[in-house]
Amino acid sequence: MYLALQTGLRKGELLGLRWSDVNFEAEQILIRETKSGKPRMIPMNRRARWLLKKLAARSPLSEWVFQTRKRNGAAGPAADTKTAWRRALRLARIEDFRFHDLRHTFASHFAMSGGDLYALAKILGHSNPKMTIDRYAHLSPEFIQRQQGVMNAMYAPTRNGNRHQMDTEGRFGQIKIAVRKSEVFES
Repeated sequence: MYLALQTGLRKGELLGLRWSDVNFEAEQILIRETKSGKPRMIPMNRRARWLLKKLAARSPLSEWVFQTRKRNGAAGPAADTKTAWRRALRLARIEDFRFHDLRHTFASHFAMSGGDLYALAKILGHSNPKMTIDRYAHLSPEFIQRQQGVMNAMYAPTRNGNRHQMDTEGRFGQIKIAVRKSEVFES
């Protein structure tokens, strides 16, 4: 679960991940089995790297990152996580949350942290960035409100004192003051 939150990988991509596809030196993960059928490389952040190193130390001879034993005793990739997922949600007292919601959460946090949406599309494996924006970049109301600072900075004075031509505070600020004064005098 934590690795999905740190990488934005789909459940199937995580469960099919092999150690041979994890490159600690390059800090990248190769995803061979993708929804689009096209392999992709994704960067590993420090938390994903930390977790993967812990998992590698726990099972140094495993072929798969999430390996299990089949009924016949042969090793294979973990098939599913439904039981563990339900148990984790129950213990955390979380309702109405799907595994895929971790992918949405990753994408939203990436976008709200200032990450490039085109890079996010590549990380998620989308061929069209519009899909990324429409489907995964769910921004919190608080984040949207904080964008007021970006909007204010768009027309702020520069170092040389010039303002953008649309900055009306300098030119029309006195008119607003005069209007307010006339309202006071008329009352």
